[in-house]
Parts: sequence; structure tokens; C-alpha cells
Amino acid sequence: MDRELPPLPIQDVEAHTTPPVHGASSSTVVQGDGLQPQDSGKGAYVFLIGACIIEGVSWALPYSWGVFGAYSGITSVSATGVIANGFQQIVMPFLIYFLRHYPRSKKTMMWLGMLICAVALNAGAHAKAPIPLVICLGPIYGLGTALLWAPIVGYISEWFVKRRSIAYGIVTGMDGLVSAALTPVFTICLNNFGYTTTLLGWAIGFTTLSIIGILCIKPRLPVSEALPAVPKARDFAFVHKPLLWILLAATMVQALAQFVPSAYIPSYCLDIGLSPTLGSLLLTLLNLGEAIGQPLLGVLADYKNITYSPMVLSTIGACLETFLIWGYSRQLWSLIAFVLLYGSTAGGFSTLRVRFATAIVNDDTDTEQDLLVFGVLTAMRGVAIVVSGFIWALMLDGNAKITSDYGAGKWSKLILYVGFMMLAASLGGCGALIRTHKAIVHEVSLDSLADETSAHTENPRYGVGLIISMYEEHRSEETAEPPQGVSAKIPKLIITKARDPS
Repeated sequence: MDRELPPLPIQDVEAHTTPPVHGASSSTVVQGDGLQPQDSGKGAYVFLIGACIIEGVSWALPYSWGVFGAYSGITSVSATGVIANGFQQIVMPFLIYFLRHYPRSKKTMMWLGMLICAVALNAGAHAKAPIPLVICLGPIYGLGTALLWAPIVGYISEWFVKRRSIAYGIVTGMDGLVSAALTPVFTICLNNFGYTTTLLGWAIGFTTLSIIGILCIKPRLPVSEALPAVPKARDFAFVHKPLLWILLAATMVQALAQFVPSAYIPSYCLDIGLSPTLGSLLLTLLNLGEAIGQPLLGVLADYKNITYSPMVLSTIGACLETFLIWGYSRQLWSLIAFVLLYGSTAGGFSTLRVRFATAIVNDDTDTEQDLLVFGVLTAMRGVAIVVSGFIWALMLDGNAKITSDYGAGKWSKLILYVGFMMLAASLGGCGALIRTHKAIVHEVSLDSLADETSAHTENPRYGVGLIISMYEEHRSEETAEPPQGVSAKIPKLIITKARDPS
């Protein structure tokens, strides 16, 4: 006996196959109710300017800290910027989750973050010992920048959809650009005015620019009422997806090595006989390469929504540059080539976290889940960054002699460590590419079934019951949930074509 289909008008199929819009992202399709357009327009560009200012001033000091470490001559002080970076990323998901339930706190959080950073800079300027200095400008400063930056992550998702990776790449690229500009300034100030005056001067500049940036940051959507701050199991359903663990492992492994050059290039230059000024120049060029690479990888990631090719390009490129250039570098020209290339490849990796989150959630409209996954990736990256500082300290022997061997002898272990970590991180991108390829092959098989079904429905000898039997027979061989990347509308497409003869 033929089985009857439930009523499903053909004209309604697309509506049924379109996933529901969640939370704040529901306004992305609405332009007639007074909301400003996404991805373009004055509002989006003013926000982008404000976000770039906040990003630049927040990370100018940590990314330029190598010159402060070289100036002090204390190895433990060199890791201060890395600790600030890692701590900021560790607390980020907790702040994002808090703002998800208390969205009205965004601007207050930004002002509080600015205040904490200003106090940390002032206290660090007057620190008389390494430990108080590291505490003030490491975890405390990192907490302040996290409070200052966390609301911007959600605002980017409001203002940008199709160009989200590009926008994120432009914003994150500002830390490299501003650091590149300020590194020589910090060097000149340190040599002429000393450590305390330089930090106090930057505290004034930081506060002034932060106020301007915060005033430019405005929400695109009306601020909603607070949601119940009660975690739900479905909020964390993404932890069951293998792709999360593949990309999380790659992100952490990459973070274990990424910041070695920015922390130690000035010291490496001194060891091979270059002047402190040239060490400062190399750090500037490293940050400049990062400022170039981040938006470029963002553009590449947004091109047809590809994710894993830029990831492999970033990690394999950094691996080869470290092994083949840094390890053999004794001259300024080769170090210039290394820092520019390494900054543009390894530095651009952080831009891809936005696209990683979208790939894991597999729903461009579910902004809340995107932000939560992004926060998890960011936090674990922060843990890896903090841990990496201790690993570097164990691998680097401050009393080792400089030789003509690979990596100048003293630095060989650290250089090999960076290269192998980048190589290991690239395996995550390759694994994700394999999973994507399998999903595409599976989708093609479902499309073939749809075409076969369509051909049968054109023959009046075939009834609806036979078509449903074919469909259920195929589904019995598949998993209950379609693989990631495969459209869930294929079954409805089959049903629609089965109803066409009627």
C-alpha cells in the first residue's frame, strides 16, 4: 500500500529548509526597521575604526615588549608580554558568556577594562623588582585588555556577516601595525628617558586613545534584556563534534610556538652581534608582517568560506621559514626576510578562529553559538600561550655560548621547537580537509539520489510510495544526522520532486 506524504506545499519547501535565526542575528535580514546595514555603511565603518583603535592600543605594549625585555637584560621579564596575551585569552570565554546573558554591561565592561589597564601601566612603571612588574603588566594588564576587548567580539558579529573574517583580520591586524609603529618609539624613549618615564607616557597615550575608541563603539542592534544566566546543555552541544577537537588541538599547538620570535628576536640580535636598534627594527618588521598577513588570510578565509587551506598555508609557511631561514640567519638581510614572512604567515593564524567557530557550529546565523565556540578556542589558546613561556625558559640556556652552528648554538633548541610545533599544527588543517572532502563526497551521493528520484517521478508508472521506499532504504544506510557541511534540505528536495506529478 502506498504511504501518503504529510502536506508540504512545494512553495514552502525553501522556508522549511532555512535554519531558524537565533538571538541577535535575527536582524541580519531586516533593513526596513531603522537598523543600519551590515558589512558596509557609515555605522559599520565607524565601529571598525573604534575597534581598530582598541585593538591597537591594547596590544601595542605586549607585542612590543621584546625591546623592554632586551633593555632590562632580565630573561624572566621578556615573557611579560606573552603572559598578558595568554591571560587575556584565558578569561575571554567567561566574559563572552557573561555578556551573552547581560548584554547591557558591554560598555561598562569596556570602561572598567580601560581603567584596569591604566592602573596596571602606572603600577608597572614604578615596580622596583621583576616579580611585581610581571604581575602588573602580565595578568593584571591582560585582564584589563580582556574586559576592553570582549564586547567588541559580539559587536563584530552584529556589524559584519559576509565580510566577518575580513573585518576581524583588519581589526586584529592593527595590533601588529600599531606595535610596528611604536616599537622604535619605545626604543628611543627607553634609551633617552628610561623605563619609568616611557611607561608613564604610554599610560597617558593609552588612556586618551582608548576613550576615543570606546566612543566609536556602538551596537547595531537594540540592547536586549538580560537572559537567564543558567547554562543549558544544548549550549555546549558542540563539544561532541570531532571537528572542534581537531581545530582546538591545532590552535593550541600553534600557540605554543607562535610568539617565540616576538619575545626573543631582539635578544637573538644582540647575541649574533647586531645592535639593539637593529633588534628593534626587526621586531617592528615582524609586527608589520603580522599586520599584513592577518587581513590577507581573512580575505582568503572569506573567499567561498574556505577555512583549512589558509590554516595549512599559515602553519606550513611558518614551519619552513623557521627551519630554513631563522636557523641559518647571521646577517641582517636574512633576519629581515624571516620576520616579514613569519609575521605574515604565523601571525595571520589568529584571524582564522572566527572561521573555525563558524565551521564547527555549521550555521552562519547562530551568532550566539559562534561566539561561545570562539571563546572556547580563545581560552585554550591563552592557556597554551601562558604555558609556552615556561617551556621556552626551560629550553633556553642563558649561559650557553654563541657558536657558528645551527641557531647560533644557544638558540638551536628553541628554533627547532618552533618549526616542529608549526608542523604539528598543520596536521590539524590536513585532518579537517580530509573530513571536509568526505562530507563533499557524501553530499554528491545524496544529490545523485535526488536526481535519480526526480527521473523516476517523471515516469507516471512510479508512485509516491515507491519513491518514499527508495528514500527510506537510502536513509537506513546513513547516520541519523547528516555529516557536517552537508545540506539538510536534500530529503525535502526528494519529497518535493516526488509530489511534482500530482
